[in-house]
Amino acid sequence: MDWIIAERRDFLCNSISREDLPCRAVCRRTRRRWFCINLVAFGIHFSVLETFTAAACSHQYTGCNLSPLKTDFGKENDATQSRSKCDMNDLKIVSLNVKGINNMIKRQSILTFLKKENTKIALLSETHLTDIEHLKLRRNWVGQVFYSSHNSKSRGVAILIHRSLPFTLEKTMSDSDGRYVLISGYLYGEHILLGCIYGPNIYEATFFPKLLSDIASVHTPYIVLGGDFNCIHDPCVDQSPPRSTTISRKSLRLREFCQDLELYDTWRVTNPRERDYTFFSQPHQTFSRIDFFLSSRMVLDRVRNCSISTCTISDHSPVILCISPPYADPASRHWRMNPSLLSYPSFIDDITDQWNLFMDTNKTPDVNPSLLWETAKAFIRGSVITYTTAQKKAAIKEQLHLERTIQQTELQCKNASSRALSKKLEAARSALNQLLTRQAESSIFFAKHRLYQSGNKPGRLLARLTKGRMEANTISEDQQNVLTLVQTVLTLMVKSGKWSSLRYLNRSMHTHTSLLNMHSEDRALLSIDFHSCSSLSMA
Repeated sequence: MDWIIAERRDFLCNSISREDLPCRAVCRRTRRRWFCINLVAFGIHFSVLETFTAAACSHQYTGCNLSPLKTDFGKENDATQSRSKCDMNDLKIVSLNVKGINNMIKRQSILTFLKKENTKIALLSETHLTDIEHLKLRRNWVGQVFYSSHNSKSRGVAILIHRSLPFTLEKTMSDSDGRYVLISGYLYGEHILLGCIYGPNIYEATFFPKLLSDIASVHTPYIVLGGDFNCIHDPCVDQSPPRSTTISRKSLRLREFCQDLELYDTWRVTNPRERDYTFFSQPHQTFSRIDFFLSSRMVLDRVRNCSISTCTISDHSPVILCISPPYADPASRHWRMNPSLLSYPSFIDDITDQWNLFMDTNKTPDVNPSLLWETAKAFIRGSVITYTTAQKKAAIKEQLHLERTIQQTELQCKNASSRALSKKLEAARSALNQLLTRQAESSIFFAKHRLYQSGNKPGRLLARLTKGRMEANTISEDQQNVLTLVQTVLTLMVKSGKWSSLRYLNRSMHTHTSLLNMHSEDRALLSIDFHSCSSLSMA
């Protein structure tokens, strides 16, 4: 039977033409989809893995007989498949409606589940926690917690960030009703905005305008919003069975919100022909997809996978988003221009020429001013990096040339010394000394700058300074040297006449016979009868 099914599978794959499957012509390197094919002639039902590009998936497949259904085993192994599609270096974001985590056991179960999923950022909605209770989430793998509370019975959102994630907070925005929390900062050297949303159950006209105003105040191309929006995009495909074909007011406001900020439903973009749901309503007996991610175009270009996992620890299914970071360096920092470059006239002239060239080439009436400004910033940053890299390479080349000149001139002076060679050697050494002096001055300047910025703040710099000081204070000598130090201390105390302190020390020395059995020259050095001191201390 196995060889019959394999033979029929080969026959089916070879018999599909481009007219039946127009996507095969563009079957290249991008996303994978499972489609279930019914072969009526042979009466079998199996799955064929096809690959489709984003351009092909946006077409209308009128001549394709493929049905966008999931396999029977797809939902069971959804968590395993989502982990397999995400690399270890990927940024994994999980959105989950926890429906209250006041219970300590449930709170620990949520954290354990997120840790098992290798979550880097968790967006938790409907936490039902107060401000103090939200801080208890900072444990185990959680390094930073940002939240918005309402009361201990309803609402509440929280963003959990893994302790290994190099996220630097810029500012936090939240509402007083526990509906959303927004954080902006730098992640992997890029300015990003993260948000956890818990939409109202009923229509509120002020919710989306207020959220739009807070998001618009942060100017960044990297935006990721996730959570339970309590509304759907399209009732025809995001609800089963559809309760109504008309679009509700909440869905209309959601569409306008996405259009104003140029945000996209990430799961729908990566799964254009699939149907899946995140919540089942017991009173209405309907499935709906009300939990999803909204991301900007720049984030969408880096999305590797977006999937809906199995509903296990809550009444909502987790939504998992995997993003490829720009690079895997966890100690990366955002780029910052060296302000000392402004003191060089050559730098000013070069940047001025580059700016004029850019504006003459790109400033046209049909170009959006906002797009022109964002592009100009990237262009100027590249010009500054090009200039500094060229200067660094020139300095290294000059240093190597001077070192080679000094080496050759010294060799010539050793063979046949002359006044001209001596002057040449002195000039080369002076030039190398000036070059090294400039480099040292630059290093000292930046060291002072770092010390000024973070010298009096608890951070990495203070931790390193403290660690170095602790290592310097450790005892690394043998016992004889330590005993000599004790003898020196006792001698100073005897000379100063502090007998009370000596009695205190003798209480501890009374148990150390090695100190009482010291050499005669050591006793002569102290000129003290230790046994009499011991009797005084015991009195």
